Amino acid sequence: MNVLVPLVRGEWDGRTCVNQMREAEFTHWAQDKWAGWYFEFIALPELINRLGGGPRKVVNTTFDYVLRSTWDLKAHSESGGAAEAILNDQEAVRRAIDEGGLGFIVLSGRRVDDGGEFRAWQRRQRLAAGKKPKPRRRAAGDETTEPRQAPSSPTFVPTRIEIFHIGDENAFNHALQTRALKQYKQGRQSSGEKRKPKYKLNFSTARESLLLTSVTLDHVAPIGTKNGPTLCRLEYLTTNGWAVGHAGIALLHPARYVERLTARGKFARCTELNPDLSEGRVHVSPNLPADFSILVPDPPYRIPRVGKTRPA
Repeated sequence: MNVLVPLVRGEWDGRTCVNQMREAEFTHWAQDKWAGWYFEFIALPELINRLGGGPRKVVNTTFDYVLRSTWDLKAHSESGGAAEAILNDQEAVRRAIDEGGLGFIVLSGRRVDDGGEFRAWQRRQRLAAGKKPKPRRRAAGDETTEPRQAPSSPTFVPTRIEIFHIGDENAFNHALQTRALKQYKQGRQSSGEKRKPKYKLNFSTARESLLLTSVTLDHVAPIGTKNGPTLCRLEYLTTNGWAVGHAGIALLHPARYVERLTARGKFARCTELNPDLSEGRVHVSPNLPADFSILVPDPPYRIPRVGKTRPA
C-alpha cells in the first residue's frame, strides 16, 4: 500500500492521462475506460521496481502482477451507486487461486461525465493515430436500437484503495456461498462473438471476509499543489546513456526518490514536469561514472508490457 498511495493524484484529467499513456506507447492508451488502464500504467512499474515480480499469464488471461500470490489491478467507479466490480475470466480465477492465491487491488473513485465532448476527443485521437473504429453489431433482428456507448468521462477522482485476497479453495468457496463473488455473464463482443463468463466482486460482502487493508484517499492533495505529488520523468543511466524508465510517474519527493535509487546502486535522473509538460527541476544521482561501460546495456528492472524503455 505504501508503494501505491503516493502515486494517486487528487484528480485525474482524462486528456492529460491519455496523452501520457500515448507518449509512452502504452498499449491500451486508446481504451474508452481510460482510468483503469492509467492506474495500471502508473502503479505496475512502481510495484515491479520497488518489490520485484511482474505480469503473469494464467490460462488465457494476463494478470497484472505476481510476487508470492497473483494480483490484478482494478479501477472502480462509484458513480451511479455501483456496488460491484467486474473481475476476470472464471477459469483463470480458479486456476490462479489453486496456484498460490489471487488478490485484487481496487482503486475506487468518482467519475465525472460530460455531454460527449471527451468521447469525441478520444475518437479524434484514435483516428489521428490510425486506429479505425470497429463496427458494432446489433442483436439479431434489432435494427433500431443504437449500440451501447461507454460513458464520456473526462475526469476521475480517486477516493480509496482496497486490497482483497482469496487465499485458497476454501476461501473461494466461502466467497461464492456468501455472494462476495458472483457469476457474471458478459455481453457479446463488438464483433458479435460470445465472451467467456467472469466473476464480479460484491463490495459490501467482500469487505467482511476478503479485505486485507484499505486506505481512504480524499486527503491526498492534487498533483502540483503544496502537499501533492509531482509528475516526473524518470531515467536510468546505461551503457547507451540515459534510458527512460517512466515517461510519467507521480512522486511526492522526487529528490528523495533519486537518493533511494542511488543507495540501491542505480544511477537515476528525475525531471519534474510542469502542468504544460515542459521540464522543471532536475534531480540526478551524485558521482556519476565517467566510464559507462561498467553499466549494464539496459536496466535490469526494465518493465515488460508497460510502455517501452527508449534512449532519451
